[in-house]
Amino acid sequence: MASTTFSQKQLAALAAIPPTTVCGIVEHFITAQMLSGVVASISSQGLQNLHHLRDTCPALTSLQLGSISPQTVHEVREQTLLTASLPHNLPTMSFIQQADALCQIILHTVKQATGRMINDIHAPLMQSGLDSLAGIELINALCQLLGIDIAVTVLFQFPTVHQMAVHLLSLLVPVRGQLVTGVTVSTDSIVPSTSNSRLVAIFSTACRLPGSANASKQLWQNLMRKDDAIVGIPLSRWNSDSIPYDTLTAKDIACMQQGGFIDGITLFDADFFNVAILEATYMDPQQRWLLTLTSDALQEASLLQRCPTQTYASVYVGISTVDFAAILRKSSSRSVYLGAGVAPSIASGRLAFQFKLSGPCISIDTACSSSLVALHLGKRNVQSTECPWSLAAGVHMMLDPRTTEAIAVAGMLSPDCRCKTFDASANGYVRGEGCVTVVIGEVNEDSEKRKKVSLGAR
Repeated sequence: MASTTFSQKQLAALAAIPPTTVCGIVEHFITAQMLSGVVASISSQGLQNLHHLRDTCPALTSLQLGSISPQTVHEVREQTLLTASLPHNLPTMSFIQQADALCQIILHTVKQATGRMINDIHAPLMQSGLDSLAGIELINALCQLLGIDIAVTVLFQFPTVHQMAVHLLSLLVPVRGQLVTGVTVSTDSIVPSTSNSRLVAIFSTACRLPGSANASKQLWQNLMRKDDAIVGIPLSRWNSDSIPYDTLTAKDIACMQQGGFIDGITLFDADFFNVAILEATYMDPQQRWLLTLTSDALQEASLLQRCPTQTYASVYVGISTVDFAAILRKSSSRSVYLGAGVAPSIASGRLAFQFKLSGPCISIDTACSSSLVALHLGKRNVQSTECPWSLAAGVHMMLDPRTTEAIAVAGMLSPDCRCKTFDASANGYVRGEGCVTVVIGEVNEDSEKRKKVSLGAR
């Protein structure tokens, strides 16, 4: 190839490019799927000279000149400046500066995910146009930018930009409790703990779940086989003729045809629990199954044998539906057992009384998260040294069609009766039922010999 000599005037048109700008341009190349290219910062006069050189230099004859929007370069350069030195510089900043820097990164990332600029860092992101898909993109982008693992649930636990920034700050500090310019930043500011926090574990479980999962082993087998436990509505639940289909749309009706149901909800050994037949008749099946499975879980954990008279253990029950009360209201019969039989508060109290558990006793209704909250509170109760043992349980049964009908009309159920959480094809959820009880206790030398599932120290 023939060599070409450039004059100083011509070379002066090619100015040096700052490293951050180069990063922005390379990002543009990748996005545009450009396999090769030449990067140069050229003035308008220099561009004219370069066009002139194309006519005289064979090496530049096939050159295709293009330009990158200054806005594109500015945005990527801004992102690079925000994140390049943040983790390294955190210890040199004040707490306010640290939080502000993270707020700026989150705001910029939100703009990329939604195309909108958020002005109020104290307003919930979900109210500012951030949907579920954009939320996942935001979390993934922050994971890459900051080099840390961030749970998707952060969007709901810390819904504003400022709250999220403070939480991410606790994750970025490499040593828990490290002193940063006079301010102690640790995960304790997010999740309170005590110096006496114990290592706790699940010592036993009992369950009745869709797909004939009547033990944790069967549940695991169903999961490994990817069994589909969604079925049509059992005839023992409700008569489909009682549903006012004439007032529902075709989509609403389709959503109500299937669900996750468990078998044998009417089975109950009243004599075993010393419950009168009349009382058992007015007892919500949810309470019956809580008694049955709690007995199984306590037996497996050997608590009933070791403490036959009284056990200092807390009881937390997640229960959010009372369909059985609607069924009884249709009946003309009345009984002294009616109130206790359907009250959610009695669900936990009945367990404490029946099995002589003398710790805190609470029924919890936080809608779909009721069982999760019960497990969380049970774990924290043992960790705080308040009780050596805790029983956490959750129950949900669909006994009356009106709840399902209301949820269908609200547009919350899936037309194909399948949950596809966080999937692009997600179109609602399908209702399901079940009952699970777990016994939580402290891990010590005696319990080390037992089969358990560790919940960790936090």
